[in-house]
Amino acid sequence: MKYFKTNANASAESYEITPDDFKKHTGEKIPFKTKNDKGGFSYYAMCPSCANPIQLIGIDKKIKYRPYGKHTGKSVAGFPDWNYIKYQFCPYAADGHYREPDPDERGIITEDTVILYDLLKSQFDRVAYIISKKTGCRFTSAFWRRALCSYHESEGYCYPWLTMANIPLVFLYIGVSHLNPYGQKFKISSPAYNALSRHKNIIFEDCREPHDKGYAILRSKGNDFLQLYIRVTEHRQHAKSGEELTETILFCIDDEETGETIYQEKLCFEESYFRNLISKQENEDKRQQWLLNLAGENLPPIFPG
Repeated sequence: MKYFKTNANASAESYEITPDDFKKHTGEKIPFKTKNDKGGFSYYAMCPSCANPIQLIGIDKKIKYRPYGKHTGKSVAGFPDWNYIKYQFCPYAADGHYREPDPDERGIITEDTVILYDLLKSQFDRVAYIISKKTGCRFTSAFWRRALCSYHESEGYCYPWLTMANIPLVFLYIGVSHLNPYGQKFKISSPAYNALSRHKNIIFEDCREPHDKGYAILRSKGNDFLQLYIRVTEHRQHAKSGEELTETILFCIDDEETGETIYQEKLCFEESYFRNLISKQENEDKRQQWLLNLAGENLPPIFPG
């Protein structure tokens, strides 16, 4: 992994694994830097995803690759106890440790669940921004309201692979999937726009608002019946030692009447994108209050079980 945390809180900031960042954010104090049995030092922190203890490699000496972190597989003094269940749903887990949650694990609300749920609510305008940027679609308030309700009713906040970094991806994966894109704005000449334009029953109408320049609204030709739906599948996580985690999903728009997939594209989400966006205080004046209001109205409080 490329990043580390010094705090187990689900929304705690992550830092790049470099000698300088390690020294700056840990002060090289115990338990982050400890003497080992060989007379040297070992360097520890917490996984940015599951918050289990990790050992940092390449902090005090040069290695072939860039410095990286690896799970310890056991408890380390001064850090939260090793949590094997969290590790099993961590994208950085070793091969063979991924699994589907058992029935009795589904729907469990923990303190971390609440933290990430509240973060979605307080940063929903930025979540919507990333989704719109990735898909080339600008959705209406009615659409976002349906997506928020769908996410809440489906208990998307209990998705076991949900982390702070992938909140926009998981919301798209669970909240937006199965909704009808009719009447939504698509970026002209984007892959989705071009594919949908070739459908015999679809036409695009120019947007009238100046701020929507370059977008067009999806409509049906004449009185033709048009039943489309968004399908989001194949959430995949790709992690290598010392490299940034990337996550992908397959974003599709289908014709429900014929079963035809009109458009599909693999969308890639980078580990640091959402985290960097919400940490930039200079963008506070660009917040979209109407989206925050929608989130506040449609995401009622949840509490740990």
